[in-house]
Amino acid sequence: MARQRACRVNPTSNIRATIEYKTRSKWNDVLANDWIVWSYALFALSGLLWIVILVPIQVKQARMLKVAINNVPDEYHRLDKIWSVVGTIAILIPIPAIWMMIAKST
Repeated sequence: MARQRACRVNPTSNIRATIEYKTRSKWNDVLANDWIVWSYALFALSGLLWIVILVPIQVKQARMLKVAINNVPDEYHRLDKIWSVVGTIAILIPIPAIWMMIAKST
């Protein structure tokens, strides 16, 4: 008599498929609205400016001030100007996103 092999189903594959289906249908509904897509994009751009430009500048400036106790190097002032411009942009970028969230079209 031939021995039958049991068909094994991986329970995690069913869970993963369910989560993917729920997530996909949820995001499709959300991303159907232009205002939320633009809001997410603007917030992401602001966060990217902070992570890529502003935080590294702050770290460099802190290290410069640890080394130079009495004399502030010229590089510090140059970085300060860059930080001021990019920081202002990073703070102003989410304002239209907030407006879009308040005045959203239904």
